[in-house]
Parts: sequence; C-alpha cells; structure tokens
Amino acid sequence: AQGLNRPFSASSSPSDMWRWEEWRVEGAPPPPLRSAAAVLVPGGGGAPRVVLCGGTARRVHAKAHHAAVDVRERCLTWQPLMRPSTALARHDHLLAALGQRVFLFGGCTEGVFHGDTVQIELGETPRLLPVGLAGDAPGPRSNCTLVPFRGALWLFGGCRLDRDPIELYNDVFVFDAEGWRIESQDAPPSPRSGHSCVAWADRLVVFGGWDGELLMQDVLQGDGRAWAALAPTGRAPSPRACHSSTLAARSRMVVYGGLVNFDPAGEGQANCVQEGALHVLDLPSLVWSELQVSGRPPPSRAFHSMLALPGSCSMLLLGGGTRNDNRGRNFNDCYELRWLCWSPERHCLFPPSARSRLVGWLLVGNRLRRLPAPLWLRIAAFWVVAWDDVSGSDPPVERGGPACS
Repeated sequence: AQGLNRPFSASSSPSDMWRWEEWRVEGAPPPPLRSAAAVLVPGGGGAPRVVLCGGTARRVHAKAHHAAVDVRERCLTWQPLMRPSTALARHDHLLAALGQRVFLFGGCTEGVFHGDTVQIELGETPRLLPVGLAGDAPGPRSNCTLVPFRGALWLFGGCRLDRDPIELYNDVFVFDAEGWRIESQDAPPSPRSGHSCVAWADRLVVFGGWDGELLMQDVLQGDGRAWAALAPTGRAPSPRACHSSTLAARSRMVVYGGLVNFDPAGEGQANCVQEGALHVLDLPSLVWSELQVSGRPPPSRAFHSMLALPGSCSMLLLGGGTRNDNRGRNFNDCYELRWLCWSPERHCLFPPSARSRLVGWLLVGNRLRRLPAPLWLRIAAFWVVAWDDVSGSDPPVERGGPACS
C-alpha cells in the first residue's frame, strides 16, 4: 500500500502509462510534408489551435494552414489560413508563439537560406507582417531552435549549407518587443544544427544535433550566457538530429524520432530512427528512461513537429518524413502521445479511494492464489477505473491538470 502512495515518476512508470492514439484529420489538411513548422496557439478562453506553414515534399509548400484542436473527440479540423505566399515557401524554418502572436524565422528555399522574421497575424483576415531587423538580428540559417523563454523568443544554433565549407552556429539571439539582440556567452557550446531545445525552470536544455560530421547525443543546459554539459545516467537515446524534444509533466523531456545519420545534400542514406521505444529524461534527477508505449505507434519519422497540449500530459505529433530526399515517405497525420496521470495534485497512479479498492483487490487475488500478481494488478486497475467512471467519485484524470502542465 505504501508503494502505491509514492509519487509517480517517468523512470518507474509501467509501459501502459504512455500511450499512442491516432487522431482523426478532417477539413482541408495540408499535403504530406516534411520539415514544415507548426505551433500551438492558445485559444484565448476557447480551444487552442495549430498553425502550420511551409514544408517540402517534391516541391516546397507555399501555404499556411490552421486547425481547431478537439481534445474530447481526438480530432484536428484543418482549414487554409491565407492565400499562398512566397514568404511561406520554405522548409526547415521555425514557428514560435508569444501569446497570440506567431513569428516565423529562417529556413531554406531551393538552396537559398533565409534570415527574415515574419509575423503571422491571426484574426478575421490573417496576413503576413514583415518584422524590421532592428538590433543585432541572426543571419540566414536553418535547423536552429526558437523557444519561448523569459517572455521572449530565444534562438540557438543552426546551419548554412550554401557555404563552402558548411557553416554551423553556436550563437544565441533573443527576440522581444524591441527586436533582436545577440546574447553574449561566457563559454558557448559546440556549434550544431538539427538539435532540439526545451525551456525548463530557469534554463534551456539542448539535446543532440549534427556538428557537420557526426551526430550527437549530448545534453546541455544554460541560461543563454553560461552553458554546461550534463552527464545523465540511464539508457540514453542514440545520436540523432532532426528529432523533437518536448517538455511534459513540468520536468520531463520526451525525445522522439529523428535521423540516425545526416546527409545535408541528400545523396546518401539518411533514414529515420527505427524504434518503438520512447526516451524520457527526468530533468531534476538527470536519469534517462527507455519506455515502451502502448497503443498503435505512428510510423517512424524525422522532420516532424511535436506540440505539447497546454494543461495536460499529452502532446501531438504532426507530419514529418522518413528521409531527407524525395525517395522517402511523408506524412500529414496526427497522433497523440499521452501519459496517463490520475491525480490533479501529484503524479500518482490512482486517487486515494481507488488506491484503497486496489489494495482490496490485490489482497483477494493473493488469498485465492489462482492468478499471478501482475495479472491481478491489471484486473484491479481496470475495476477501480471503471468504478470511478460510473460512480463519479475521484475520477481519473488522463491529462493531468495542473500537475502535468
């Protein structure tokens, strides 16, 4: 009984606590694309919506789309956001939101790299608003990261493949109401592109990427000025680039997908990671966990978007592709990755009344000794959840509430 009352951690969660579920895609969705950019915009009191633009398949996509997010029905309903525009025709670019404001930066179009910043104004008549390059703006680049942090957007890294030799960056820029500024660094990390970055507590956490020759699997943390390499224990993900890292349950970094090798010219094999496991880094303890996920998994991919649903322990996987050339498969599907949290105050498997009933079921199973304990645990879990669903007392909360935001 004491074990059931302990806080629930990702490193000890059973396999069926993480689950894949495919969503319905309706309306007028974008075509199957890789290297598009997507962001989740708060609904302002209503449901959030997804904004997606750009990307590539056999040609660069010059459109923007938006979708209403219906969590209850597990459905995305897509609509075109605006008319096609050459400003949207790019791939490996970034989208990020500051409140209701959405900003686009960088990317590449047929070998031409961009360094412009564009605001996508949402409203009754969406439009594109070029942002003046006041201050020290970053130069053209792709495959960088752009993360909301401390009330601004923080950009790190990236590359330019149109230079000889290829240029990779390790600089940090900050974009706010006053424009761009470069952040001075005491000990900058190694240059990289195709990495991932999340904001956690008062720091940025970077994982993996490509250094121009090799893929990486290191973990860095910093405040933009000072950086340090971390040394997590546990089963770390393989070296990769063009993957996603998403912050879940306040302090867990979920790593998904990516490339097992990186050929910027697209001349050799550049296949996505083929694995059914999920890698989660518990940031306070710095322990990696490799977890199996229940449900029907999505096809393996890279160049995708993974968006955390606000106020929940769920995230949405959108699009992506299996290769960095036109010989692979691209996607326009949507999957939810859900961590089942049963308490709105803390990460526990069952609420208090359910735990007491669970203990009773386990005692009955132990006394009868007819079924193994793991099977009795699953049977008991099913019945306490079913009981709560019917009685309405202590209902299980799949998307965690405040504890999982």
